[in-house]
Amino acid sequence: MAYTEVAWDLDRTRRVLAALGDPQLRFRIVHVAGSKGKGSTAAMIAGMLTAAGYRTGLYCSPHLHSIEERFTVDGLPCEGDELAELVDMLRPAVAAMDAAAGGVPYETGPTFFELTTAIALLHFVRCGAAAAVLEVRLGGRLDSTNVLTPLVSVITSVGLDHTHLLGATVRAIAHEKAGIVKPGIPVVTACGGQALDVSAATAGTLSSPLLVAGREFSVDAREAAPGGQRFDYSFSGAQDLALPDVTHKNLFIPQAPPVQGRVSSSTACESSGHVLLGGTGTGVAHGHLPVVITLRVTRTGGARDHGDIDHQGHEQTRLHSGCRSARARCVVDG
Repeated sequence: MAYTEVAWDLDRTRRVLAALGDPQLRFRIVHVAGSKGKGSTAAMIAGMLTAAGYRTGLYCSPHLHSIEERFTVDGLPCEGDELAELVDMLRPAVAAMDAAAGGVPYETGPTFFELTTAIALLHFVRCGAAAAVLEVRLGGRLDSTNVLTPLVSVITSVGLDHTHLLGATVRAIAHEKAGIVKPGIPVVTACGGQALDVSAATAGTLSSPLLVAGREFSVDAREAAPGGQRFDYSFSGAQDLALPDVTHKNLFIPQAPPVQGRVSSSTACESSGHVLLGGTGTGVAHGHLPVVITLRVTRTGGARDHGDIDHQGHEQTRLHSGCRSARARCVVDG
């Protein structure tokens, strides 16, 4: 499918959601885009929101074991029976749109990803979610998730990905990722170089506060501790959001076993569906930055200790996507 406004028509998603009563308006949303790390970032944000006491939905792709893994609430995938009910609820709108598209040049009914986006949002409403984290599937500007107004937009690192669709340069791809930025909505990013230039220009045009790793917030990795990584975190310069400067010392990221399940000698991944985040070192701490600052922007910490939420949220984070086998090792591509 050509990557154009006609083929990737966001109005199709809007029409499906309107037929369902606009479920995206029923809870607060964090929207996550990027070339690398967006899946793990989205999963950690969702885990921390759950740890902060908010019933939280997570929509991510692709799935590892079954499609239900794309739609989780507080870490639990959608049940098969629930998914069947959700699909049935979509049938009338899909049938009407398919019929209307018949014979119209370049017009189609809803696509798979437009429908899974609608399923996720409807599932979160039916589960009583107070918040949801949505991971962009591809790009951002024309992605089916880009029909909502989030509480905060997150752009992780940006590099060359899907160049046959998004463009052959980092600047072109960054333009697509920055397409999720909404007027006046805070943007948290860990990108740099040309990608940061594009994100900053977009945020400036839309009067959206921009919080950048290494500028408004930073991390200093400490020694690797038994079972995880300790680091210091500081935040400053966001008075526009009425957020005070803060420094946290000796925060802790626990190291989880890399896979819950097994990997066969033939290198095929046979995990039961859960991949746990793990690892230590400066890279892990820096990768954690967008997650910590996003939690702060959403003001979910309340009276609870921020470090405690950070620890619990990371500890209970599960990934259900991007598992690839490589010489009898299971690699998570978040």
